[in-house]
Amino acid sequence: MPGPESSQGLLAAIPSAAWLVAAALVLAGLAAVVWHRGRPHGGREESFARSVFASAPYAIITVGADGIVRQVNPAAEARFGYPQATIVGRHIGVLVHELSPDGDTVDLAGLFKAGGPAGEGEVLTGRRQDGATFPIELVAGLASGRAPKEFTLFVRDISRLRKAQAEMRVLEQQLSQAGRVCALGEMASGLAHELNQPLTAITNYVEACRTNLETAGNVPDQARALMDKAVEQARRAAQVIDRVRRFVRRGGENRQLLAIGPVVEEAANFARIDAPHTDIDVSVRMRDGGAWVIADKIEIQQVVVNLIRNALDALDALDALDAADRKQLTVETCRPDSDTVKISVSDTGTGIPNGIRDTLFEAFVTSRPDGLGIGLSISRTIVGAHGGRIWAEPRPQGGTTFSVTLPVADRSGIANDA
Repeated sequence: MPGPESSQGLLAAIPSAAWLVAAALVLAGLAAVVWHRGRPHGGREESFARSVFASAPYAIITVGADGIVRQVNPAAEARFGYPQATIVGRHIGVLVHELSPDGDTVDLAGLFKAGGPAGEGEVLTGRRQDGATFPIELVAGLASGRAPKEFTLFVRDISRLRKAQAEMRVLEQQLSQAGRVCALGEMASGLAHELNQPLTAITNYVEACRTNLETAGNVPDQARALMDKAVEQARRAAQVIDRVRRFVRRGGENRQLLAIGPVVEEAANFARIDAPHTDIDVSVRMRDGGAWVIADKIEIQQVVVNLIRNALDALDALDALDAADRKQLTVETCRPDSDTVKISVSDTGTGIPNGIRDTLFEAFVTSRPDGLGIGLSISRTIVGAHGGRIWAEPRPQGGTTFSVTLPVADRSGIANDA
């Protein structure tokens, strides 16, 4: 059986709702054991309760109504750094900052819910023996059948959860910045293309004007000099525009050898946290066999997040009555062949309207009233710059599948198709 410390990574990933249910069930079981104490076969239940108390991977602390610690389990000793002999008999405020007797900010009796075995989880501050503090989620329940009154506290260390949330916020900022940069790049590229043509026309018209004047045989030197300067400045502007376009298109400076699975999975988790749709069944399947690519991580994640958000919007558009058992989103990676890895985002949503199917990846094309229509255009640019391809196709069962292919690279960083 895994010990308290070996189970912390798993527990850190347990959602708060599941954690509260688990704590409630354990508390109810312990309360039932206390009720059976003194009854026939009560010793068996007490033995079971002691086993649960000792082997639970999260901290369990029993305290009296006066806040004095009565008992702690091994997980609590490990988490707070206090041996049981040292902490028993001291106030719970030594372990939980907000429950300190000299400055209570949380009422111990108010932590449990009347009529139920456990209350809502409270996010508080744990305090270790060395003085270090860490965030905890605490669930409290009233131990039935005990006189005098006692409380059972279930404590979960949420340090890893808070760290993961902080990392997700940083990733969100990076992806948002990448989106803005890509949007600006698309605009700059479009402007470069549009401006280059009139600049070329200006140069040609000035040259033609000078040729006509020279043919007439009467071109003042000052006029000739002005036309030369006009041509020179038009060409200079064209060179500036060309440098901007090449800068926007070149990329590659932030590319590195990456395992595509973790990159896609991280982006999928970010999109789900950023837009939690509780009525949508989300599946993430990494079946690429550990494929590696040479890519800019942020740019590829921007593509995945954009496709997932589009899928979530399509699923939200389903009629509530017709959408029962239909709202499904699947993010998957696979290897269609030895040289390619494919990323797919499939939904069971409303599908792509016929009117925009052929222009779906063009800039400013959207089916959403509040959409800008640049997300898929940016995604196509990013994928194309990575030597890949992006396309959409309808699902036979309804909805849409967006697919992205990228060239696979070997571990030495050389693309298979190079």
